[in-house]
Amino acid sequence: MAHPGAGPDRRRPRRDRQLWIGLLGRPAIFVIWAFVLWGTLVALALAVGVLEVGPREAVVRLLPGRGASAWHYLNAASVLLALTSWTLVAVAVVVSRRGRG
Repeated sequence: MAHPGAGPDRRRPRRDRQLWIGLLGRPAIFVIWAFVLWGTLVALALAVGVLEVGPREAVVRLLPGRGASAWHYLNAASVLLALTSWTLVAVAVVVSRRGRG
């Protein structure tokens, strides 16, 4: 006679999935936020550049041109990621505050 609780443990795959999320997900989120912070710094440098040389020259400095390395593209992508991320954070804060009141 089988024990009523005997059978496949359905919780184990979920626990394994949580382990993989912990091992891969958290470092991935850390790397993404590192790029967001780097993009924020580059965007702040771009804002200072706008004050020094004007908007056109500052944007030309940011955008990769001919012969640009992967770092140039990574900087431009990081600025876009930072602007998008901080915009989403601001929208989430505003929406959550509207829900309270």
